[in-house]
Order: sequence, then structure tokens, then C-alpha cells
Amino acid sequence: MAIEAHHAQKLWENLLIHDDGILGTGGTFCNLIGSFGHGKSTLLMQAAEFCRSLPYGITKRDLRQLDPEDRPSFETFPETVIMRGMSDDHWNALIPRNWERSYPKYGTAKKLVVHVHEDDNYTFSEVTPGKRHKLNSDLRIRHYSDCEDLLLNNLRHGAINVVYEPSQYYLSKDMRERLAQNKLQSTKDIKSEDTLAPSPTWWFELSDTLLRYTEGRHVTMILDEIHDVASNYPSGDMFHITGNFARSLIHFRKNNVSLFGSTHDEYLLDYRVKDRIPIRIWFPGSSPKNSMVQTKLLRSLDEIGEAVIEEKNIEFGVLPFSRIPNQPPILKAQLSE
Repeated sequence: MAIEAHHAQKLWENLLIHDDGILGTGGTFCNLIGSFGHGKSTLLMQAAEFCRSLPYGITKRDLRQLDPEDRPSFETFPETVIMRGMSDDHWNALIPRNWERSYPKYGTAKKLVVHVHEDDNYTFSEVTPGKRHKLNSDLRIRHYSDCEDLLLNNLRHGAINVVYEPSQYYLSKDMRERLAQNKLQSTKDIKSEDTLAPSPTWWFELSDTLLRYTEGRHVTMILDEIHDVASNYPSGDMFHITGNFARSLIHFRKNNVSLFGSTHDEYLLDYRVKDRIPIRIWFPGSSPKNSMVQTKLLRSLDEIGEAVIEEKNIEFGVLPFSRIPNQPPILKAQLSE
């Protein structure tokens, strides 16, 4: 078990510290898998706050060659995070005053900005039995018109950017052209009118746009309920659109873009996306498939506070983690009509 703990810590640190995608390993990919209430959201929050990047020219290999006592003083930079906002969420734990109350010895927390589409109006509230406390006046809320506007004019670098996809999303011209190419259609056959698509499809367009505008900056994308975005067995046009997203993941690493996803069961996720994510974190209640991890090991874990982190076909180990102290109540995001 001691050896497994060593493997787990190494894999977890590799997900949180990033170097350049040409000189080093670049972006990393991980999927958190487990049923409700076993800590997926906790680890996602911690990943958002703790992920950092190394100065250009310094690689993880250089970091590993340092003596352990020299590592804490090694300079790293807070990494920009783009996190998918949900109707029931816990990102209020990342509001700086909340995080610093939870971890008083941590230092200054990352700033937090909430982004919503210009046509949407959200009310954000913390909810306890019989009580609702609105947070809008306490939050930095920015409105975006499209993906370029979000990334070029609104994104705060070095901060946690909670992004709510448009409640109504229409495929962009670029997305429609790529879809036509997938179907071997002439671009002359592309419909000029807007095409309404499922809202989570917007993340495909954001991913493509992000690759054009990162300019070498490190970005971590966190997609809670990633199966909403890339569901298994999509039909019709969604099969081709999801395939384009899977292919874009190939370019994430060299462009310094990392990805964390979470899902209740890996089976829910499109196989082309699933196969491109080499690191998985298994929580109690999950059912590993094509894995070195056995269900028997997961049954031996604590209900909350332990998971198994695995790099496919290479190594795995038991990853201990703790609840976020003084975690605020659940956050509700309510879209006004």
C-alpha cells in the first residue's frame, strides 16, 4: 500500500503542475468516475485552485531533479481555469473569502469570475433548509456574446472562470462548415440559417476557439458531467460533432490545455473521447472496465476521502483526500425566463 500511495501522489501532482507542451509534457487529461456523494466535486474544486504552471523553459523533469526540500520554493504560476457551471454546484467554495477561510495557511486564493451569455439572466443563491441567500451582488459576473468574446475580452487569466453555456446555442458558421465536411457535403449546401443544437455542444466550439487563442498560456478546462457534453452513442449530426471534439483533444497537450472531466459511469462517455483520457480516478461505487483496478479494491476504500488514481496500463495507487473545511451550502443557479 505504501508503494501505491507513492504512485498516487506522483500521478496527482502530474495533473496539477504543468510545463510547456513542446519542451515538456504540456496539457494533461483526467476523468473522475463515481456515483453521487463520494468526493468528485471536492477533488474538482481542489484541482481548480491548486493547478499551476511552471515558467517557460522549466520542465517537470527539472523539478523532479531538485531535492524535495527545494521544491516548495520553486516558482510556479496560478493557472487559468475554465470551469463548467452547473445548476446545482459547489464553486462557491472557491470564492476567495470562502477558500481562505477553509485553508487559512494556503495564502491568497485565485480570483473567481462568473461568465454567462448575454441573452441569459441567472440568479445565484446559497440554499439551506428554509433559507436562500442571493450571491449576485457579491460576485464578479461578466456577459459574453460568443466564444471569441469570452476568451479575448472577458476571461481572467490566472483566475477561476466559471462559465455557463448559453441556454440556447446555435451552431456557428465554422461548426456548420466542419459538419458539412464530415458528411462529404459541398460547402454550397450549408444552410445559411442558424441551427439550434443542445446547449452543451457549445463546449465543442469553445475548445476549438481556445486552441486558436491560447498563445502558449496554460489553461485547465474542468467539465463536470462531461457525458452531457460528449455522450455515448450520439446519433446523426451529433456523431460527427462529437468526433470533431475528440480530434481536437489531440491538440490540447501541445497547446498547454489540460482537461478534467467527471461522470457517474465511464460507459456514459463517448468512446472516442474516453479513449483519449489516459488518467482515471475511480471512486467507491464505480465499476472499472479495461482497467488494472479491481472492484474489490474500491470496496475497501473509505466512502469519502479515498479514491484510486490510475494511468492506463502503467500504474495506480490509492489517493487520499480530505473534505473542504467550512464548505458553504449548495449553490443554485436559476435561469430567469
